[in-house]
Amino acid sequence: MTETEATSDTVPREQRAIRYWEDLQGAPPRTYGPVVFTSELLDQLLDLLGEKHPIHDSGAFARMADRKQRIVPGGFIHAITSGWAVQHGNPAAIIGLRSMNWDFVRPLYPDTPFYFTTETEHTEAINERCGLVKNVRRVRDADNHVYAIGRMSVVMLRRSYRGKEVSR
Repeated sequence: MTETEATSDTVPREQRAIRYWEDLQGAPPRTYGPVVFTSELLDQLLDLLGEKHPIHDSGAFARMADRKQRIVPGGFIHAITSGWAVQHGNPAAIIGLRSMNWDFVRPLYPDTPFYFTTETEHTEAINERCGLVKNVRRVRDADNHVYAIGRMSVVMLRRSYRGKEVSR
């Protein structure tokens, strides 16, 4: 992958700079969107992954449960926000996921535009090769109503280690 400083949608993904551990130290919050999780995408993923709980698959059941319509599964919210960040921002030099926890504040309905912000909460060097990054991701609508809050801890390569021979 070629590294550049470009981050806009007009630059092909393979030419966008990879973010390393050092790049996220003191980084400002990154906001993406609007993103729309369509009904068609929900149907495709439910068929593919089999998560056919009635609250996700049946509008009638969802209304019976006091929801406006069926809701997007929380795991799909994580997946689409992570994928969107890589597609429309910069890929990150993540080499491991340490932990992940989501709080789902209110249901996200299909075909509802939303935004999300990723904010670096803490960084810590592990060794000369990698560092730990703890971040918070908030999913919200245009009126700043929060739908979900995700906390993730990932291990990332350090920029200073790039290209060095890995010793075993």
